[in-house]
Amino acid sequence: MDLSGYEVEVMVPESYANDLALNMPVEISSDGHQYPGQIAAISPEITNGQVVARLGFSAETPAQIRQNQRLSGRILLENRQQVIRVDRGSFVDSDNGRSVFVVEGNQARRVPLTLGASGFKYVEITSGVKPGQQVIVSDTSRFKTADSLLLTD
Repeated sequence: MDLSGYEVEVMVPESYANDLALNMPVEISSDGHQYPGQIAAISPEITNGQVVARLGFSAETPAQIRQNQRLSGRILLENRQQVIRVDRGSFVDSDNGRSVFVVEGNQARRVPLTLGASGFKYVEITSGVKPGQQVIVSDTSRFKTADSLLLTD
């Protein structure tokens, strides 16, 4: 049996369909490990607001892979280097991403913010926060009028 022939079928939201291309890099996750791959095929049909893409492994194929197994695939639409990024949290929706609380000792100070690229897991910060600063990414909507917070245990 040739395991290198296995492909992963993923459903991609229609809004990303125009960004897909054959041989675009992907990451396939299996049992906590990441495996590099590429887009092997893209369906021309849109069904229920989604496009089907098939991902192929470009190097090592997981030894335990089998047919009809569920895996995770992530298509790398863009890969930016040396950016400030934080976990995508509720703070993005709290103030439409215009500000964030930066932690300074036992206080947090609201600072204006500009967001860049946004993904499912992370958001890029283009201005307002410096590398190494700790920010509050949870929902801060109840502190709309506060410019600073006192942090306690």
